[in-house]
Amino acid sequence: MPYNENTPANINESFSTSQPKITANFQSIKTVVEQDHEDFNGANEGKHKKTTFTDTTVVALTTPVATGGTEVMLYNMGNALFFRPQNRPAGNIDEDIDFTTKTYAAGQGSTTLPSGLIMKWGTINLASAAPSVAVAFTAAFPTSTYYASCIPSADHTAGVARYVLTVDNVAAAGFNIRRNAADTGTGYDVYWFAIGV
Repeated sequence: MPYNENTPANINESFSTSQPKITANFQSIKTVVEQDHEDFNGANEGKHKKTTFTDTTVVALTTPVATGGTEVMLYNMGNALFFRPQNRPAGNIDEDIDFTTKTYAAGQGSTTLPSGLIMKWGTINLASAAPSVAVAFTAAFPTSTYYASCIPSADHTAGVARYVLTVDNVAAAGFNIRRNAADTGTGYDVYWFAIGV
C-alpha cells in the first residue's frame, strides 16, 4: 500500500474525501513500522525481531556515506555486512570491517571478526630436505601479526624423529616455519594459523 504525501490534496478538499486517504496513509505507516518488529500492543512493545539491510549496490549507494563523531553505520554491500566506525569520510571502504565474508584460495583462508581481528589459516608443504619454509600471506595484515602457530599434518612414524616445529620471523606479511635438524628427510604438509590486525 503506497503512502500518498499529497493528502489532503489541497486546503479545500473535504474531510469525506481526505479521510479515506489519511486512513490509508496510517495503514502504510503501520505496515512500515511493523516490518521486522514485534506487535506494538504486545508484551515486547515493538522490539526488533531482526533488521534487514538492503544491498547498497541495489539502491545505487556504491560507496557508503560519511559517519560523524557520534555515529556508526552498518550497511550491506555486495551481500556482505559491513561496519563503519565514527568519523569516516564517504567512499573508501578499506578500513570498514566486513563481518560476513571469508576468502579461501591457493591453500589460504581469511576472515575478519566484528572486533576487527583478522584470522588467517592454511596449509603449506615442508619439503623433505628443507629445514624451513616461508608462509607468505596472500594479503598481509594491515598492521601486524599478533600470533602465529603451526602443526604437522603427518603422523609420527616409529624410528623417525618427532616433528618439532617452531615459527620465527613473524611479520605482517607472513612468517617462517622451522623444524629440528633431525627431522629432515621427511616431507609433509603443515597446518598453520595466524591472528592479526
